[in-house]
Amino acid sequence: MIVKTTYFDKKTQEAIIAKVGKPFSPLDVIKKGMIGSSRMIIKDYSQGFDAFINKNMDLTYASIGLRPKGIIVILSKSYFNLSWVISYHHLSIYKTDVLSIHAEGEFLKLQIKKKQNKKLIEKILLYKSKYMNSDV
Repeated sequence: MIVKTTYFDKKTQEAIIAKVGKPFSPLDVIKKGMIGSSRMIIKDYSQGFDAFINKNMDLTYASIGLRPKGIIVILSKSYFNLSWVISYHHLSIYKTDVLSIHAEGEFLKLQIKKKQNKKLIEKILLYKSKYMNSDV
């Protein structure tokens, strides 16, 4: 699900919560540690992001936020935000020289330094494994 999130409305928030769960509480953040990534430059993307990512010289950044039942990839360009909401059962992640995120027929390839966001990626894979092995 790709939604514009520059300004939230109640219907969008409810749809996001239904798909990936409520945000972690401050106490959960302290217990779990890092639940968000640093921003990364988008290197390549699928057609679903064409309308948001212009092919001009402006850089578009993305960051990843962890939720109980999935992740949210937040794309930022100037003053606009777009969120790609992905539940764990649709998520595929590949890390080579770029971080490649695939779900529901869309993909993003993010420029990543060698150890950038390594702990968060490991945490996402761990949460996905736990979620897929639970009776949800």
